[in-house]
Amino acid sequence: MSRILAAEELAEAAQRAEEVDLGRAWQERSHRFRTGGKQVVVSLRLDPARRDDLLATALAVVTEAPEPDGRLRLDLTFQDRRHAEWAVWQAASGAEVLSPEWLRHAVRDRAAAIAERHVE
Repeated sequence: MSRILAAEELAEAAQRAEEVDLGRAWQERSHRFRTGGKQVVVSLRLDPARRDDLLATALAVVTEAPEPDGRLRLDLTFQDRRHAEWAVWQAASGAEVLSPEWLRHAVRDRAAAIAERHVE
């Protein structure tokens, strides 16, 4: 069952109680997000040009080392499986997942499905 939601922009500014500390609320929710769930460690080889983007979304860098071909070898922690798959997909062809195996398969299967839709 789907519901249709609607929103209307009001002319007047929103009001909130003085005791609401938005900065603290953001910090608390951010901490809960980053420490909850079933975190995933991903090992990958990465084009250095994609490093900053990927590290901006990872929870932590476990290890980082240069590879002989100029790429980076990284072990990164992500919030959960969904977060890991999304983040690696953002790196596009700049990333090669080494482990976990389920993520290698997910990236491969998604790329294959997209390629299949674009075959002439």
